[in-house]
Amino acid sequence: MLKFAFPSEKDKWNIADLWQDSFNDSPAYIEFFFNHVYKPENTLVIKRDGFIVSALQMIPYKVKWRKIMPVAYVCGACTHPFERGQGLMKTLVRHAKIVMKRRGFAYAIVIPAEPSLFNFYSKLGFTMKFYRHTQVLPYNKHLVNTLESRYPFTFEECTAKHFPYFDRKQNDRYRTVIRDPDEFEMILQELKCDGGQSFVALENNIPAGLAFAEKISKDTILVKDIMTDSKRIYNALQLYAFRLFDAKYIKINSPYTFNKEKSEYGLICSLDKMDRRYCLFQVSLMHD
Repeated sequence: MLKFAFPSEKDKWNIADLWQDSFNDSPAYIEFFFNHVYKPENTLVIKRDGFIVSALQMIPYKVKWRKIMPVAYVCGACTHPFERGQGLMKTLVRHAKIVMKRRGFAYAIVIPAEPSLFNFYSKLGFTMKFYRHTQVLPYNKHLVNTLESRYPFTFEECTAKHFPYFDRKQNDRYRTVIRDPDEFEMILQELKCDGGQSFVALENNIPAGLAFAEKISKDTILVKDIMTDSKRIYNALQLYAFRLFDAKYIKINSPYTFNKEKSEYGLICSLDKMDRRYCLFQVSLMHD
C-alpha cells in the first residue's frame, strides 16, 4: 500500500541510499547534502509497505525580482528502479506543489537532470523555461602566455571573507536567486566535495572577480559560474583555471542574457498563476 509522508528522522539515510542509487554523485557530496542541506520538513516521500520508494526535496530560496520573493527548488527527485514507470513521481510532484503553495512559495523551479525530463516536468505545470550560456574553449599555450603578461593579478582561494564581493555581483544580476552568507559558505563546501575549487582574482589586493570550477573529465574543467568586474578579469580567471587544473579544455556556464547564445537549463512553475514572463531568469550553483 502506498503512503505519502514527510520522513521521520530515521528515514534520512534511507533517502540518501535512494539518492545514491539514482544519481552519479560522490559519497562525499551525498554525506554533505544530508548533513547540511537536508531537512525532513523539506522532503516528501512515498512509502510502500514501510519502505521509501520515491522522494524529492523542496529547498527554500529567495529570488530578487521587483521584490524579494520565496521560491522552492525541487531537487533529488528519484524513484527506486523497481518502482519506476508507475507514475509515482508525477503523483509526488503534484502533491509537492500543493505543499509549496500552502507554505507561501511564489514559484517552484527545477533543473532536469536529462533533456527528456523537460517534457515530463512541463506536463506537471513547469511551463516557463530559463536558460544559460555555455562556452567550450581549448587551451592555447601562446595565447595564455601572451595574456598572462598583460594581466598582473594575484589569486587566492575563495572563502567566507569574500561574501561581500559575491553579494554585490549577485545583486547586479536580474531575476536571480539570492544567497545569504550561510548559503554562500555551503556553495564553497559543496564544491570541495566534488573535488572542485573556488578562487578569487585580486587587483591591488581587492577582489575583482571570482569563479567556481571542477574537473568533469581527464582533460576538461567546468566553470559552474564566474563573476567579474570586466572582460579582462574574466579572461584572467579563465587562464588561472587552466593552470590550476592542468586542463586542455574549459567549459564555462554563465547566466543567459539577450546578447548570448542560449541552451535550456531549467523550468519554473508559478504557484500563484500570476506571472509567466521568465525569459530572463538567472540561476547557478544549485544543488546538483
